[in-house]
Amino acid sequence: MDFINRQISEFDMDFINRQISESHMDFIRRQIKEFEDLVAFHQVAKSGEESKEGGRKGGIVRGKQQTTNREKEWEKWQTEADKIWKKHPTWGKPAIAKMVHEKYPGSTARTIRLRIKKPVS
Repeated sequence: MDFINRQISEFDMDFINRQISESHMDFIRRQIKEFEDLVAFHQVAKSGEESKEGGRKGGIVRGKQQTTNREKEWEKWQTEADKIWKKHPTWGKPAIAKMVHEKYPGSTARTIRLRIKKPVS
């Protein structure tokens, strides 16, 4: 009988150790999964930051190109505005911009008004 009790108790201990091992392994698997998720999140976040930075740099380049392309047009507006101001020195920027817009209708009178400068007399 003592032998049987010892066998049963060894069987129980083996069973308990397997249960503990499985539980511990499940815990470790969950920890690894959380770590992998965290690493994946950081990789996506880093990728997003790189995209954002690339977009910012591209936007700066595009803005400089746009400025270069539009400078000739802005010079035409200013030249036309200067001619009108010589004839009508008391007129304000909105009135002059409206006149320039009639000659160069590609942009709004508001945009022209914001770009032209009244000469200092």
